[in-house]
Amino acid sequence: MPLIKISANVLSVILSFLDAKEIGRLSLVNKLFNKAGGMNHVWKGLCMKRWLFTRLEGTWKQSFVRKFLTGERMLRGNAKDYKMVPCRGHTSHIIDLLCVKEKFVSLSVNGEVFVWAYPEYIPIRLDSMYIGKLNVFQDKLMVTTSDGILQLWELDYMNLEFSHQFRLEETRICTWDNWICIVGVTFGVITGIAINIITKKICEANYTQRAFPEHITSQSITANNSTLYCGFANSVILWNWKNDTIQSFSLIGNSICNLHTINNKIICFRQNCIETYTLSFEKLKSKIVTLNQNLSGIHDFNGIKVVAYFVQEYDYRFGGNNTGRVELADLNTLDVVATIQMKSVINSLFFNAYHFIVGTVNNSIHVHETKDGVEKYVLLGGSMNPKTMPKSFVPHPTLSGCSKVLIDNERIVGVFGNLIRIYHFDLD
Repeated sequence: MPLIKISANVLSVILSFLDAKEIGRLSLVNKLFNKAGGMNHVWKGLCMKRWLFTRLEGTWKQSFVRKFLTGERMLRGNAKDYKMVPCRGHTSHIIDLLCVKEKFVSLSVNGEVFVWAYPEYIPIRLDSMYIGKLNVFQDKLMVTTSDGILQLWELDYMNLEFSHQFRLEETRICTWDNWICIVGVTFGVITGIAINIITKKICEANYTQRAFPEHITSQSITANNSTLYCGFANSVILWNWKNDTIQSFSLIGNSICNLHTINNKIICFRQNCIETYTLSFEKLKSKIVTLNQNLSGIHDFNGIKVVAYFVQEYDYRFGGNNTGRVELADLNTLDVVATIQMKSVINSLFFNAYHFIVGTVNNSIHVHETKDGVEKYVLLGGSMNPKTMPKSFVPHPTLSGCSKVLIDNERIVGVFGNLIRIYHFDLD
């Protein structure tokens, strides 16, 4: 059916499945799409679902075009295509950074959480105490506090939408569909809590494993089809919170670092290997690899699903210095499909559908295209000389240079101690 014959309501539904850059590209290259999308209320509705801003009538569609053009500038990466915005506010070094609906959220070691919003990037402190971890859930910020409280924040108006006290320490959190899953260990008893954020239904289960020390915590959790997979040392616990059944599996070898669920498989990352299992935890494949416990996302690479991770090594090719490399591994065969060798030690890695970026100890951020792994350009973080840094600068105690990196549709973010540097490609 020609696009011109599609009703406005149907067109809105179709476009809602595309990201902003794809919509902008189509409106530039497809005349029928451009004509069909000429109904201003369609564009206005799409904008209001994505962004909280006001535009003059007639420019709603241009908002999507700008997203596409910004993405093109990010691919070029010329110095004239971006500006660097320094952000200060934290009084101690930053340990976590994430993006929620085009806002950046940072967490420092002393529990401070700041929200940085375009275009001013003035830090807004989250009104919550003793925050320990950050997560994203349905375009909202999910935080857990050290005293056992789960909070869900809507960041457009800084509203606290949901709060629940689960009284667990040293927790791990993951999400599946409308469920938030929490796991903690207290005095050798493993407690799992699943909360449906729509119905507010709460499921809870306890599991006692005497082989676990009282202080042990879950290394990683993931969820799929109402089943929670928890990794403890070299054991995995499966809890189906709808059927209220619990199973335990012991794995021979090193401890579990991370668990992922994808394509009806469990991907298990251990200190010396990557393994795949069925959802009932029957082993499929295993591959020996020296991991540094640094994993970043699962995405498409040349049409296959891959995971990115990095390792450090001592390489005589670069003067006998410590260096790092990024590897992309096929999740079906576990074969390494691409290797990117760096000339310096890697601190951090971020991976999405379009780019993956690497932060190094020498204050540089290397930007690669996900589709082929080719390095596009390098962003420099500037001098970190204590004599030229502001007096409020607090370095990371163990990671020099860029300790964390992040990318969204139009910005790249690097963390340097307690400072954030945002490289902004939307110059309008």
